[in-house]
Amino acid sequence: MKSLIKIKIIAVIVLSLSLPMKAYSREPYHAFDAYWDNDGTFLKPNGRTDRHYTNGVKFSYTTKPDWDWLERFGRWHFGDADKTIDTSVGLFITQDMYTPDHIGHPEQRQLYDYNFAGWLHGGFFVQRLSESKMEHFEMDLGVIGSSSGTEETQRWIHNLVEAEIPVGWENQLRDEFTVEISYQKKHILDGNIFKRTPHTQFIPEYGFTLGSVHRHVQAGLLFRVGYDLPGDFGPGRITSPHAALRAPSHVNDHSAYAFVRLGGKAVQFNRFLSGLSHEPLTGEIQAGLTGQYKNIKCTYSQTFTTHQYKEETRSDSYGTLSVGIEF
Repeated sequence: MKSLIKIKIIAVIVLSLSLPMKAYSREPYHAFDAYWDNDGTFLKPNGRTDRHYTNGVKFSYTTKPDWDWLERFGRWHFGDADKTIDTSVGLFITQDMYTPDHIGHPEQRQLYDYNFAGWLHGGFFVQRLSESKMEHFEMDLGVIGSSSGTEETQRWIHNLVEAEIPVGWENQLRDEFTVEISYQKKHILDGNIFKRTPHTQFIPEYGFTLGSVHRHVQAGLLFRVGYDLPGDFGPGRITSPHAALRAPSHVNDHSAYAFVRLGGKAVQFNRFLSGLSHEPLTGEIQAGLTGQYKNIKCTYSQTFTTHQYKEETRSDSYGTLSVGIEF
């Protein structure tokens, strides 16, 4: 039954992308990206935990077909007509894992804590970008509950590395289908104290997510400094879109930079905080390093969050590793 539900979810996503579209030949472009979030020893050795948002894995594929509607979308209320606009579409699939603290010792847990929960979800996105702006529109379908397969994932990993065996998955959130839409915009500043240079950039972002799992608006500012900065809009994350494409006029074979990102959310709803009093305003800081050599890029970072709910006694953090390839 669980396998059947997973197959149905994937089928819905694939069929939604199979509508007839007029396409023409174009210079091929493809990009694959993989992301891994974890709050344990491997990705965050400076502060191992195993609680709350404890693991996430995401795979995405991006391409840029020459579809008529995509070309029109690239020009719709976006920049001047004489500017070069590039567009892309993509698919992604993600599995997120949530657990309470003290996963192997329920007697030590606080009265108010996260539930065991897993979320298997995927969908498609469209992007458009110019030299200094990027917009990302996304639709996401999935399932929360035992059908997400998250319990099996955690037990398999913990057995593999001989880690603590989790206790309590039998009480995880029940199966429910999910749907979300998201929008985010980024642009590279170029003026006054935020003047763009070959080695420094300030990139603000803002957007929203609306659906049955999350409802919030968000904003942030990324600063990066390094060697031969790429023509993208900073590294992506599982919870935030990346721009697989680079700015149309900017092509480089190698780059390296350090970055810091400050972000915040105004939260109206978070399904994974059921039974808890969510904080209406939350913040986070992310810091990391990105390197690119020819068509391969790699990013490592750590993210530190403020309290997500009023009863929370300790803030959370996690490490992220991502690898991408273009061809």
